[in-house]
Amino acid sequence: MSFYLVQAVIIGAVVGASALVALDHFFPNWTSRYLGRLADTLLAPQRNALSRWLGQQLHAKLSRAGGCGTSSGCGSCKGCAPASNTPMEDRAQVITIAPLTPQKPPQHG
Repeated sequence: MSFYLVQAVIIGAVVGASALVALDHFFPNWTSRYLGRLADTLLAPQRNALSRWLGQQLHAKLSRAGGCGTSSGCGSCKGCAPASNTPMEDRAQVITIAPLTPQKPPQHG
């Protein structure tokens, strides 16, 4: 097996994993439904022990996700956060920048 083939497989795996994480972040309900169907398929009685174990792990992950369907926690979509009664202007942070004043270069004696 050549180095380039191993390199292509590793890069493909990294890109594929990144795509799955991005899908989970941007489309949490869709990925939750898909993972639920995959877990149900893996939990079928005719599957081997490893497949059933993976199905149990997926179901456990989905049950910990909560009502919004994401596994990243409530902070990812801000849908579960309590509504804030303060207007946006009160929460804004004002940054002031002092004007630059030219300084004299040091004189060497």
